[in-house]
Amino acid sequence: MFQGTCSEAVKSKASLTGQYLSRKKRVEIPHRRKVDLVTMPRLDLKHAALHNLKDLAVQIPLDRFVCVTGVSGSGKTTLVREVVLPALEMRLRSRSADFKSRSVKAEDKSEADEEQLAIGHRPSAILNGWQHVDRVVLVDQSILGKTPRSNPAVISAHLMTSANCLRNRKPHASAG
Repeated sequence: MFQGTCSEAVKSKASLTGQYLSRKKRVEIPHRRKVDLVTMPRLDLKHAALHNLKDLAVQIPLDRFVCVTGVSGSGKTTLVREVVLPALEMRLRSRSADFKSRSVKAEDKSEADEEQLAIGHRPSAILNGWQHVDRVVLVDQSILGKTPRSNPAVISAHLMTSANCLRNRKPHASAG
């Protein structure tokens, strides 16, 4: 535990945090982290066809931070907002209804049930692996208020900063 200013922490040999802030110690980040799509949980989307998506097949790793990138007009928004998100929402609602009406585990669905996983009004698209997902939330850069600076990223950063400030003002609990 260190008490003092940031500049004092950086100079302190006893402060582990200070050693990282001063760059005397570093966390080595591997050049590339291996993603094994064979064994790790993933979403498998097959035959997605909507707007610019033409019979698209894609695997999306779960338990990872995943970015969808591409040139303008390549179908990023269509893929995320109009195919994957509605498909997940539909399957999760369906699973919730299944659990309420009978105790059937999603993992017990067989390959024969694949057609039932077709995406609503897009019967050609099939989504597998959704059983690994508990809930889905879309976070984008949409403006939440009257100013362009009121988007989820800015508000999340503000909430975290506010929470840290409140936490730092309160005395720490101690075992007595």
